[in-house]
Amino acid sequence: MPSWIREQITIEGKKLPECDIVCLHPNLAINLYDGSLTYLTHQMVADRAGVHVDPVKIEHLSFFNMNWNDMRKSPLFDYYYKNETDMLTRIYQDKKEHGYKITSKKMFKVEVGVMTDVIRYLNAKGIYVLYVYDALLCVGKDENLVIETMNRIILEHGVKTSVKCDSLGIS
Repeated sequence: MPSWIREQITIEGKKLPECDIVCLHPNLAINLYDGSLTYLTHQMVADRAGVHVDPVKIEHLSFFNMNWNDMRKSPLFDYYYKNETDMLTRIYQDKKEHGYKITSKKMFKVEVGVMTDVIRYLNAKGIYVLYVYDALLCVGKDENLVIETMNRIILEHGVKTSVKCDSLGIS
């Protein structure tokens, strides 16, 4: 669901805060392939790579899901080659042995597991959210509990990142 549509969602005329997992795909890959970086952000990668953050955000959505040759052509490859060489080697081997889609399958499984656990916990507390990709939209009064729950459960799954929340409902 594009952000412009999410911005239009209201309950009783109020926009919903959007609680979003920070830089999920890279942090999932780091967890799954024993990388060394933690709490990676798009801005951190952009700063260290000397590029603007917007292309980094876009490229991160697909980088780890690409076939190896396309990964090598990506503007992110040099950053990960310099900072996570061993992780990239493990990704290469996994793609070589199981096909290039294996990385996205593994990452999606963890992402869905995290979000399922978060939503089950919140629903048990009587809190209902709208699930969009790696984000949850919630009623403003529930924002803090949603953030706390997401932060706790993502760490329980071994992914070292955190949640940011845009209280205006705009990502």
